[in-house]
Amino acid sequence: MAACDPKNTKYTYNYSPTSDAVTVHWFIGPNADGTKTITAGTFVTDGGRDWTVKVDADYSTGNVVAQSKLYYGFQATHMGISYTSPIGHFRAIDSKNTFAELTYATVSCSNWGFGMFNAYDTLSKIEELDFYVHAGDNIYEYKDLRYPDDHMKVRTQITDPPHEIASLDDYRRRYRLYRNDASMQALGAHAPLISIADDHEYTNNAWLTGAENHQGHGKHSNPKNDGAGYDTTPYPEGDYYERMHFAMKAFFEYMPIRELDTSAMDAIKATVKSGPKVPQNYPGSPASEVTDDLRGWLAGQTRSFDFGGLVTVMTTEG
Repeated sequence: MAACDPKNTKYTYNYSPTSDAVTVHWFIGPNADGTKTITAGTFVTDGGRDWTVKVDADYSTGNVVAQSKLYYGFQATHMGISYTSPIGHFRAIDSKNTFAELTYATVSCSNWGFGMFNAYDTLSKIEELDFYVHAGDNIYEYKDLRYPDDHMKVRTQITDPPHEIASLDDYRRRYRLYRNDASMQALGAHAPLISIADDHEYTNNAWLTGAENHQGHGKHSNPKNDGAGYDTTPYPEGDYYERMHFAMKAFFEYMPIRELDTSAMDAIKATVKSGPKVPQNYPGSPASEVTDDLRGWLAGQTRSFDFGGLVTVMTTEG
């Protein structure tokens, strides 16, 4: 479970129960035991989303003080047995988006087999952490002992699944493996995440119609030296676009990130076709002289998070 995508009085929360389709209850409040709540609700999940839960919660009615600690948690009952999640917390953004100072961190390139995620554990102990940014490669798609070198692996457990991931089930299993890590769980419950997808969430060095690490078949696959536009190796990884769909679906199921806005995706596609319409009055000056017009345009083109004028985080996934 984790909080993410901090907005003015809104956060998104992610939780993965492990039973059949269930109704999950959630709360946000000033008390860790949930006896006093600011907002609460339910979410029905099922196998179509691999039983993950994602709530876009608004706590604006709580009149919270900026950077005060708020708690959240989940509870579900299945076959007469009650299950309660760990309790997470975050530092609130008040209705006026008031910040005197911020503490945040940046991480990237989280290769499960070749590191113990000690950085996550360290960050989870920083009491005043307002948020952290993962700059991409939240997971790696390689098979067990594949990258960077089998002699550098530090974990004794075999990567799940042990082969390179390509199907929807493969990607889901890899996310479950990562998100079962104790240090990752501790950080996820300690501060909200702003996550960005790079290439390994899909496959290495991915581009629009193929990838260095995609050995597939069909018209949407990585062209080989034979010039035919498809791969003839004995272990094809399938259609490239289908693989990308599986990877993105699992990413939005398991990563604490707001759900896809289809209208925004349509706008992105239009931008790709026509090119971005940069404000004409931007003088090409250094970043210190970015105009309000350009800042507004950038905010409209990206996932944007403003922290009281101190910091604006704009993500630019490829």
